This record gives sequence, structure tokens and C-alpha cells, in this order.
Amino acid sequence: MMDAILAACVGLGLTLSLLTLKPRRTTPRWPPIQACYELNEDQICGGTSDASDDNLSACTHAPASAGATRVVCTTCLTRDAQPQPYSEISTANSDAANCISEDHALKKSLLQQSRKRRVMFVTSHPDDECMFFGPSILHFAQNEKALVYLLCLTDGSYQNVKLGKKRQQELWASCKELGIPEGHITLYKCRHIPDDPNKSWPIVTTANIINHHLHALSCDMVITFDSHGVSGHINHRSLYAALVYLLNEKRLPHYCSAYTLDSVNLVRKYSSVLDIACSAICSSHVITASSAQFFTIRRAMKLHASQYVWFRKLYLLFSRYVIVNTLSLQLPSSKPYSPFLKA
Repeated sequence: MMDAILAACVGLGLTLSLLTLKPRRTTPRWPPIQACYELNEDQICGGTSDASDDNLSACTHAPASAGATRVVCTTCLTRDAQPQPYSEISTANSDAANCISEDHALKKSLLQQSRKRRVMFVTSHPDDECMFFGPSILHFAQNEKALVYLLCLTDGSYQNVKLGKKRQQELWASCKELGIPEGHITLYKCRHIPDDPNKSWPIVTTANIINHHLHALSCDMVITFDSHGVSGHINHRSLYAALVYLLNEKRLPHYCSAYTLDSVNLVRKYSSVLDIACSAICSSHVITASSAQFFTIRRAMKLHASQYVWFRKLYLLFSRYVIVNTLSLQLPSSKPYSPFLKA
């Protein structure tokens, strides 16, 4: 009896999902890579470096178990491009640290590097990279041999300040499992961008941080959440609002394409492998993890020990986001950045 009820529920869910699908339009294809030598110096590091040298400095200490990680004391750029103190970046990325410190020797080194696709994933919290973006990260890192960067805008210390350091260490371990080099990870801790599900982030401040790194690292692609943020989390949605702002204001690097991770209805979200067929029909950019990559994502999530509780174990069993990602290309539009977020 129970088996029949379960089968009926699954059948009904798939039927409803298929009825809401949009037909696939084009063959999956990423934009061509533009060579670094086509860029002038101002386009690489000059993006949003509005702060003065006096306000930007690098500390000499590193977190205990983050390898060569440096903590860069810096500023957040507000709507009026006024530097605000009390923000901190944890990164082993010498390129980002140098550019933040306005060491423009970085420009020359970027121009001389062999050209690979550069993809930046922008997330809100440690563990977002494997809970939502795992298939995409592994696709670009393993299948396309791209240079993958991760920009995480909080340390996940909501309601527990002491937890932030532990979650930072977990993030580094998870990214290593996913194939993101230690030097390609940047973690922000900024008082203007709190880890809080009840607070939206200032759009321009968030956009400035993202844009600064896109220019500094000469990224071809940026990938983040869409308007619903997969789970509806307001911090996820704030990233989308910042991206729309950059697009509409034409502040993204001209060579950079913006993509967002598609949110789906609840039935599809927890339909696991069954959603692969639905995704192939509705999206033009479908990334599916292999069985080996699926287990890599599971191992990466387990490394977030402080977050690996019973409901996240269930999430790994049933979520489609650890198996398939569908991305949407974002273009400038006249729509508002967000109806609920303040600029």
C-alpha cells in the first residue's frame, strides 16, 4: 500500500514538473575565451579600487590551518565608494591580495600567463560551494581544466562568532576536495555584509567587492545564485541583486559573462537523479556530475563537520543540486535590482 502511494506521489510530482518546463532553446555552449592581451591595464586592476593606499594593508599572520593563507585587512566600498573599516579578507590568493594592496605588478603577471578560462563562483556562506555549485565547480575544474576561483562573502558565524574560524578551515578543506587551489579561495568578513538570514546586504557594497575581484583576476565568467537563491535565503538573493546592479550599470568587465544557478520547484529540488531529464528539457546550460564527481561532492560536504547534521545528510541523498546544475545567462535589463533589497 505504501509503495503504491509513494509511486503515485512521485508520478504526480514529475507530471507537475513537466507541465511547468520551458522548451530547451540552444545547444550548451560557453562564450569564447578572450585573450588577456586584449585588455588594457585599467581593465584588469582598476575596476573598483577607489580606496587609498593608506586604507589598504596586508597583515603578516595566517590562520592556523589554512596553509599559506593571508589575512588582508582592507575596507568595504560603500555606495559612495567611501572605504569603511572593520572588514577582513582571508585568502591565500597572492593575486587578489596584491591587487587589494594596489600592487599593480599583478597586471603584468596576469598578461603573461597562458590563457585558460577563468571562472569565479560567488557564494554567501562556507558550504554553499558543495551544497549547490558542486557539479559546476567540478565540471570547470576537471572537464574544462579552467582556473576556478571562489569568493565567499561571509565566514558563516551567524549567532556564533567563534564558529567563523572553524568554518573557514572547513571551507579550505572542502575546496581542496573539489579541486579549487588554496590560492584561489577568498573569504570575506565584513560588518556591512553579515551572515544573517534576516538582513539583506547593501547592493552597491556587495557589487563593488565582486567587481573588484572580477577585474583583478580577469575572470571570463562569474556564477552565483538567481533571484530566489535556491533556498530563498536573503543572503543568496543579495548576491543576485548585486550582479543585476553590475550588469545594468555596465560595470562588469566587458569580457566577463554572468550566469546564475537556476532555482526549481520543491518537487524537482528533491527529485535527485530524476531531475536530470527535466533539466535537459528546460535549460540550455546543463551540467551533470558523474558518479565519481557525486561522491567527491559528498566527501566535500562531510568536511564541513560543523554543518554535517541529519537534515544535510538527507539533503545529500535527495537534492538535485549535488547531481545536476542548470545555469542561465544574465543580460542587462530594465528590471529593478531587487524589490526587497536596499541599495
